[in-house]
Amino acid sequence: MLKTHKIALDPNNKQATQFARHCGYARVTYNHVLADFKAGLDENVWRSHIDLCRRFNAIKYDTYDWCKAMSQCVSKNAIYTNLNDAVSRWKSGQNRFPKFKKKSHSKSYQADSGRGTISVVGKRIKLPKIGWVRLCQNLRFLGTICKVVVSKQGHRWFASILVDTFVDDPIPLVVGTDRPTR
Repeated sequence: MLKTHKIALDPNNKQATQFARHCGYARVTYNHVLADFKAGLDENVWRSHIDLCRRFNAIKYDTYDWCKAMSQCVSKNAIYTNLNDAVSRWKSGQNRFPKFKKKSHSKSYQADSGRGTISVVGKRIKLPKIGWVRLCQNLRFLGTICKVVVSKQGHRWFASILVDTFVDDPIPLVVGTDRPTR
């Protein structure tokens, strides 16, 4: 069973700055790849998320030299998870065509690079390129960490941690008897 626990983070100033930079990197990646996808549609060429990722990786260090200091799983997740999901929903008719992300909107990025790549020990979480960050409380669930999304709400940073607990909910057994009526 998958369970999510949203925990407030207690970063120092350097870590908070790194969070903001990673959020910006996710936004820039998403917008660049969406523009590339849109240009492909104008040319009647369907570009898959794999093609888009290859094209972005080929030019990212030349175009955005500052991204060398960022965790590269952020750009991968922006393409493979966020954009791929948005395009899939558009194709199925569930949503409108994906929009570009604005700088002023919510700030978030997916920090993991797959199942079990993030570790939580006590009240600390280890994030790629940032290191150990203090949590305001312990993680409630035991199991494998599947996904970690770092987001900012108001003036606070949060980590939404998805955990596979390997426990299925028991099906409640309801036993009923019919009483004879008199």
